[in-house]
Amino acid sequence: MALDDSTLLASAKAVVNIPEHYRLAMADNTPKGEAPRERTYIWEDPHSEDSNIEVSLSLETGDLMSLYIRTEKEEADVSEVSTKAVRAAANAFVKQHLPGCEQFTRVRIDDIHNEYTVEYRMEVGGLELPDTGCTLRINRDLRVVRYRKEASSAMRLPEWPAERISPDTARRTMIQELCLVPVIAALYPGDNETTADTMEHRLVYEPVTIHRKYDAVSGEPLQDLLHALYPPTRPISEFNRSGPNVQDDPMKPDKSAGYRGNVSINNMDFNDWNAAQRYWETVLGIDSSLYALGERKDDGEQLYLFYTERESAEERTSGAQEEPLSVDGYMSRRWGQALNRLKASHTLQIEKSTGQLVSYYTRVKPDRMKRKKPSFTRAECWEKAQQFLHQCFPEYINYLQLELDQQEEKDPEREFFHLPLFIGPYRVRLESVTISICSITGEVLMYRGVSMEKIRELEQNNFIAKISEEEAARKVEEQLEVSMRWYLDGDDNSGRYRLIYEPAVKRSNSLDGTEKAATLQYVDAVSGELIWRLDMKS
Repeated sequence: MALDDSTLLASAKAVVNIPEHYRLAMADNTPKGEAPRERTYIWEDPHSEDSNIEVSLSLETGDLMSLYIRTEKEEADVSEVSTKAVRAAANAFVKQHLPGCEQFTRVRIDDIHNEYTVEYRMEVGGLELPDTGCTLRINRDLRVVRYRKEASSAMRLPEWPAERISPDTARRTMIQELCLVPVIAALYPGDNETTADTMEHRLVYEPVTIHRKYDAVSGEPLQDLLHALYPPTRPISEFNRSGPNVQDDPMKPDKSAGYRGNVSINNMDFNDWNAAQRYWETVLGIDSSLYALGERKDDGEQLYLFYTERESAEERTSGAQEEPLSVDGYMSRRWGQALNRLKASHTLQIEKSTGQLVSYYTRVKPDRMKRKKPSFTRAECWEKAQQFLHQCFPEYINYLQLELDQQEEKDPEREFFHLPLFIGPYRVRLESVTISICSITGEVLMYRGVSMEKIRELEQNNFIAKISEEEAARKVEEQLEVSMRWYLDGDDNSGRYRLIYEPAVKRSNSLDGTEKAATLQYVDAVSGELIWRLDMKS
């Protein structure tokens, strides 16, 4: 039975000292859209929008689920604080707010960005159970500024298996299934051990199977090998303008597709941004009699256009008023403009240097969708997608490949097409184009593209691999070790703990001579250098 509001509010106020001048800004159950399990309170400093205190309590027990104290950034206190003092502060807080805290016997303390992260976990067989216990963040003043109770702490404890395969057996399997893929990757100095001062792109071998997990009892992988690999792709053939769903005259607009065929990006002068706006309105079929430009945001490199449905002032003000302390009311007050952008009927992002459409999204659902079943096959939707690509990214066949159909849950009203970016024969990691086509109307519902400016920069590198995949694999094998841990297979409601082996490719060396934990991420395909990703907890 849920506790009453007054009891919960009193409990929330007792968690931490709330300054007298702070004002209660939110008191509502979270999350929305499902049976609520927590009630969240937020107090704000009226003199500082960056200072607030957030407390979440269990609706059923009143236990503290989370605490988050935000304050204006001040000059960091770099004075040394002993681990013993940090643990004592954490222990005092946990004993007060975490029932049964004595069962969380594994305690880890990390110094991160002048604050201390303290994790309490259960243990079975000397190995910690993930997603149990709690995590705290403690500042240099030994004050708890963050706390989160893990949701799965009440799960049934697993039993230590009577038999399991040996680490050597697991390692041999990992080596046999080791697969490296040549990709172009972005390396950032803050994330990777690199001598570069700024972000750089390199051709590397990525050991894509390095994160596979193996059951320690059976030795079988938890997922099929295909889940570790990049999905297969194929080159794109030239767009056939005379296809069955493309008009014979390509210069006439194809209104059924939601975009026009009588304008060309190559003929536009994008120094005139009013002309550029009209151009993309024409291409995307945005009817100015129905939609008005609500906001135009310019960050210097990208132009963002947000279109809203035209309506009378009476219609705009006739909506239901939100409760002042509700989640919706709080979100509206604090992030109203950003939320309005998410509600825009049409959202466009345009690269200013090239005038290219980087992304497009529409929330408009045509009336035709309500009364029709899908009339376009996936192949016909792909023709619509190509027609759109030909309009907004004329050189697409030189840089994109089509990801082959995967066995995923299908949306009956739309078809998705994923097109990874390639420079020559090499995939560019994390760069791709995605298009969604309505299978009922043939309209473009969503487009997420790539920066043409970035493509031009990548082409200048002339990427060529100089070491083989076999050579790179041997370098990985030399570093490969095996670790064993508990893994929560599934969520905290339906999951279970499994003892697993997984590859561990780590080191503690650093370029500056200090010890920093890092994990092998890539092998440079030109020099053979091992590229390490810095551990954020180091």
